[in-house]
Amino acid sequence: MYLFQLLDKETPPHNHNCMSCEQCEGAYRCSDCFGKNWFCKDCCVKEHGRNPFHRIQAWNGNHFTDTSLKNLGLVLYLGHDGYPCPGLHQDGSFPIPSSAQSPSPTSTLTIIDRLGVHEHNVQWCQCPNGQSRDIILLCMGLFSASIHNPKTAFTFQCLHYFHIDSMECQTSARNFYTKLQRLTNETFPDNVKVRNYLIHFLTYCSIWDRIDIKS
Repeated sequence: MYLFQLLDKETPPHNHNCMSCEQCEGAYRCSDCFGKNWFCKDCCVKEHGRNPFHRIQAWNGNHFTDTSLKNLGLVLYLGHDGYPCPGLHQDGSFPIPSSAQSPSPTSTLTIIDRLGVHEHNVQWCQCPNGQSRDIILLCMGLFSASIHNPKTAFTFQCLHYFHIDSMECQTSARNFYTKLQRLTNETFPDNVKVRNYLIHFLTYCSIWDRIDIKS
């Protein structure tokens, strides 16, 4: 009976309709949402607007394969508590930066969470007197790996988890990153591009130990 239940979880539900809208045919499931779930593309993106670090799988007609919310079209709005910047044009575009050297309002951000490494399409706040991007990330619960034009950030949960893991289990930063690689891609962990960020992680972990208010 246990084996049957475990194998049954590796198949789509008998009713292929999305469990959220109950209209469209579903093709996606989330490994981190509670209980059995089955989404169409639009509902999967909508349901995970506030859970962007969940791991998504797609049914290809034969088995589940790993995909990402980025591939499904999720865009993270950074600033204004996760809502689009008021400076956004009605057609969804951003005003042209006043300087040719100004950073683009849309970019790709690598975010390292306690359950793996994620890439997301992000749209930044474009308010004239808005905060710098590293501070915007801090307000969104992300610790930037650089001050100017950040391209990598760590979730507070990731840093706090490593802090506890290193204190209780004596886990080194390198071993912790190896674990993150395997959590992101268990079959080919070496394909996960995290080694370039290891030095940032080692540096900021020592800073987090001093500012972690939970410890």
